[in-house]
Amino acid sequence: MLVETKPVAKIETFCRNRRTLLKIKIKSLIEEVKIIRHEESRCPDTRPHLRELMRQHRIFDIRKAMRSTYIAYGLMKGTPYLKIEPKAYEEPKWAIIEKMLESYQLEFNNEKRLQVITDAKEAFKQQRGV
Repeated sequence: MLVETKPVAKIETFCRNRRTLLKIKIKSLIEEVKIIRHEESRCPDTRPHLRELMRQHRIFDIRKAMRSTYIAYGLMKGTPYLKIEPKAYEEPKWAIIEKMLESYQLEFNNEKRLQVITDAKEAFKQQRGV
């Protein structure tokens, strides 16, 4: 049995749907943090190393992924970097952000994507006074 598919009316709708996928990723990361916190609280006192491993994963790995995803989502919507992160002390992982923009934002061609990343990098340097 063949399933009839409807063509997408506008590319904008499709791109908005791709943004929705990135928004879902943000929500998934939030839920992952909640689950890890819950498991940390359930971890017995006899296994503090396991609790510490979960805490480190939550703080160092997931937090960095959340930040990169949030920046990519904001840039995808057209929000200026300084409005996304008014006070940043550490430089974001631009390669990861660029890869997310490449994966999720189909309306960006290579030049536009590079321009968005370059503008964001310059805004970060300006913010830091470098």
